[in-house]
Parts: sequence; C-alpha cells; structure tokens
Amino acid sequence: MKSEIAEREWKLMEQTLKEVSKFALGPDLAEIGIRKGGTTQKIIKCLESMSCEYFFYGVDIDKRSSDFWKGSERAKLIIGSSCDAAELIPDGSLSWCLIDADHSYKAVCADIDAYLPKMDGNSFLLFHDTGLWDNIWFDIYAQFGVLKALQDKAGMLRSAGFRPYLYSEQRLKPERERAEHGIIIYKRG
Repeated sequence: MKSEIAEREWKLMEQTLKEVSKFALGPDLAEIGIRKGGTTQKIIKCLESMSCEYFFYGVDIDKRSSDFWKGSERAKLIIGSSCDAAELIPDGSLSWCLIDADHSYKAVCADIDAYLPKMDGNSFLLFHDTGLWDNIWFDIYAQFGVLKALQDKAGMLRSAGFRPYLYSEQRLKPERERAEHGIIIYKRG
C-alpha cells in the first residue's frame, strides 16, 4: 500500500520515531486520520525495524483499512470522529501523535484541543498538510485550515510546553510525482 506521505516528509517523521523508540517504557503513538493505512504501515514497519516496544492507535471515520489491524496486540483501530476517539486514549499516554484527519480550521482546532491532554511530558505532535494543495480531494476552504489553526493555537501549544521542532514546506512537483504538502512537528520536553 502506497504511503500518503512524501519522501522528504517521511524522513522528518522517521527522525522523530527514532527518538521516541529510545524511551524506556516504549512509546504509545497515534495517527489521527489513517485513510487507507499506507502511512500507518510505514510507521509500524519503522518501529519494528528498531525493535521498539510500542502501542499504536489508528483513528479514522471509516473502516477502509480494518483488515490491517486484525489480531494485533500492539495496535488498535478506533472507528469514529477524531474527537470521540480521543476519549478512548488515556491522558498523558502518547509520545507521538500525527494529526492528519479533517483539514478544516474548525476540525484541526478541535483535534488540538482533544489530543493535547493525551501527550506525555516528552513527546512529538505532528501536523500534516500544512501547505496548500493543488489537489481536487479537498475544497479550497479546507486547504487553509491546518496552518491557520496552528497559528491561532500557537499560544496554547507553547503553554503546554510544545515548541516547533522540524518542518518541511510544500513543494509542488511534476504531475506524476508525489507533491509534498508540508509537515510541522512540535516537540515537548
């Protein structure tokens, strides 16, 4: 299954996965908005290559990738809205969380509010699609939601101890190549 993340964006994500894999108790991780599960599989493969103990939550509104999760003791698929799913994840438990679900301003703000309490004291909070898309999947209003939400929630993120850590800018590529849609990674601790 093809990942939804461009290669340069993946390298930044992989760097944070390597850091959390060193945590003594093993990290709990979450991907909010798994779509078809391509990025999820890449994340789990990376963690397993590092012989990392982990638990992984995948959250999405539909069951498209449900077969991937069957029988796993180290991963759980939560079907439902991202904010409802947050209620099923213990506060202070996540070392790493990728927010890549509904890209509208209102939804990203709600995801920040819902998942910020879930993050532990030494953690990474990642936001994908921070740039503008030339893609017909989302309407023009949704394109601006992630970055605007991050700008408006910057004080809240700072108050919670998160600082910008790594980022990539959107890069438009030739038609047949995967465009980079931008990623911003915040670190606490």
